Amino acid sequence: MEVHDAMFGLAGLFVLIALAGAALAAFVVMAVLFKLVFKVALFPVMLGFVALKVMLVAVAALIGLVVLTLVGPVLVLVALVAGLPLLLLGGLVWVAVHAI
Repeated sequence: MEVHDAMFGLAGLFVLIALAGAALAAFVVMAVLFKLVFKVALFPVMLGFVALKVMLVAVAALIGLVVLTLVGPVLVLVALVAGLPLLLLGGLVWVAVHAI
């Protein structure tokens, strides 16, 4: 009688493992379906954020071009004023090196 009880206990354990596996498979299927539904449902929202991002990049590029256009000549003048002594010094060094 004890052998039959042990066999039924082992069979019950296998049935529980099979049920747990079936429950896990059902959970995975439901999770995949929910993920698919949310992806489909949120696709227009994602497109809206992408459009907003593209518009922000375009506005930032336009502002950058305006700033570069306004500040560019000033930076060139500053660079020339600050760089002229360096250019003269570089020319003197070049002449000194080639004179040796």
